[in-house]
Amino acid sequence: MISTNPLVRQQLSEAIKDEIESAVLNKIPAVIKKAPPIPVLLKSSYLKSVSYDNTTMVIEFQSGKRFSYGGVPPNIYLGLIQALSPGSFFHRRIKNNYNGVQLRQ
Repeated sequence: MISTNPLVRQQLSEAIKDEIESAVLNKIPAVIKKAPPIPVLLKSSYLKSVSYDNTTMVIEFQSGKRFSYGGVPPNIYLGLIQALSPGSFFHRRIKNNYNGVQLRQ
């Protein structure tokens, strides 16, 4: 029998919500949880694509070269993918502000 006390009902409701959320999260395969970031194609004559994971951004240039930039906050990544000119945004906000390391092809 379920209590009619509102406080007990609220606590029971919260406990059930927590159990459901935990069960759902545990059903997500580990492969999906740790999937690599998907590159976003950019409309640019200079930049081809960008991917972002936590604070690391990987930019692929139209030349085929790829560079990794560490310590990049999410707002810079979002600014790049939303920029009218991703190449200009890159030169103004990324190139001289974050250390780029060329990746193997």
